[in-house]
Amino acid sequence: MSEYPRPPQQVYAPAHAPGERPGRRGFGTTAFALGITGSLLGLIRPLFWLAGGLGLLALLLGLAGRRRIARGEGADPGMTSFGALLGVVALTLSLVGAVLAVRAGGGGTPPDGTATPPVLSATGSPGRVAAPTAVA
Repeated sequence: MSEYPRPPQQVYAPAHAPGERPGRRGFGTTAFALGITGSLLGLIRPLFWLAGGLGLLALLLGLAGRRRIARGEGADPGMTSFGALLGVVALTLSLVGAVLAVRAGGGGTPPDGTATPPVLSATGSPGRVAAPTAVA
């Protein structure tokens, strides 16, 4: 044997009662991560479409996590609820981004009600360009 005494072994108690499964946190953690990512991407105008997809996933996973908690199978209700809330925020930012993109792209008719935008004529004043005629 060695000349140094061996320290006593520590006996740790289990984190949960024997025969019981611990609460699962997967839906809540994933909803939280997707909600944060979607909310941040919703602030970047060209990526609003990605924010909408991530926000929808975060909302669905957050609601599924809340159902799991209500059945007694899940854990961490705060993170799950906040993930669902961040999903709603990401969806809202995505909707705002879509509206801004449509407005910036001129997704409607011009103010004078015509379907084609005005162009400059040879005299330099706004007018319409005549359609070319076919020569027979």
